[in-house]
Amino acid sequence: MSAPRLLLHADRQASAWANGAGVTYQVMAVPEGAGFLDFDWRVSFAEVAGEGPFSELPGVDRVLVLVEGQGMELTIDGALHLVKPLVPVAFRGEAHVESRLPLGPTADLNLMTRRERVSGRLSLRKLSGTLTLPASAGTELLAVLDGECTISGTASRLGPRDCALLTDAVTLLGRATLALMRMLPAAAQQPESGSGGLWE
Repeated sequence: MSAPRLLLHADRQASAWANGAGVTYQVMAVPEGAGFLDFDWRVSFAEVAGEGPFSELPGVDRVLVLVEGQGMELTIDGALHLVKPLVPVAFRGEAHVESRLPLGPTADLNLMTRRERVSGRLSLRKLSGTLTLPASAGTELLAVLDGECTISGTASRLGPRDCALLTDAVTLLGRATLALMRMLPAAAQQPESGSGGLWE
């Protein structure tokens, strides 16, 4: 069995947005070193302090999960969506998206997958004690959204915004809210769409 690859928040560097409205902490992009125009998939955390339009990313499917803050308003192609904490919202990268922060600054987890190459699925899990995640086809990335957990058999303790790239089954111990992101070739599964709990 292979040990998970840890991707700790403390090791990431902030990248300021050009419009000054926030900063991004990239967790991982595939292929390694890929930019916005050539990634297959990308996961990041963003801290949002200002309002305005999202960058348009044609051909990309996006899922956003609010992990800090009381709420965000997104207008997606003219339709208003209230983004609530820990409720994923999925939308296409070519959509025209405007954000408002009526309740103050927020932070969010972002999953982006290039539609013609990769199909991504994000689900949320509550860990209260012990949780075993079986090995799965494709690539799986685990993110801790709140709380703390330990990966059984290791000394690896994960806190908020820490992530792990999973290669085999793992057992987690602790109390936390987790996001599990699974990436497969585009033909292998259908991406989630719309908004909802997406809890398992």
